[in-house]
Amino acid sequence: PVVAAVPVAGLAAAPALAGLPEEALDALAAELEWLALPGGRELFAAGEASDAVYLVLSGLLGVYAADETSQRVARLGAGELLGEMGLLSGRPRHATVRALRDSE
Repeated sequence: PVVAAVPVAGLAAAPALAGLPEEALDALAAELEWLALPGGRELFAAGEASDAVYLVLSGLLGVYAADETSQRVARLGAGELLGEMGLLSGRPRHATVRALRDSE
């Protein structure tokens, strides 16, 4: 993935961050990394360490079961968070996530 600075406008548009003052968004943006994920590329795999939370700014991500079926169980689009439960619990990732199309 390509890494760059996070655009503050993208953070302000996320429902999970709605209502945060501009100063808080600026501080948050300074601590984050922006990732450009080409369609088909894996963001993380089931079983990996949960070491980050992700916010989808654009595009679409697919969440795939870690069992033998590897079926897609969810789709995540702009404004949605992922990875927060694993980070808070300290448990490994329970699913694999891939970009269904170019995503940020």
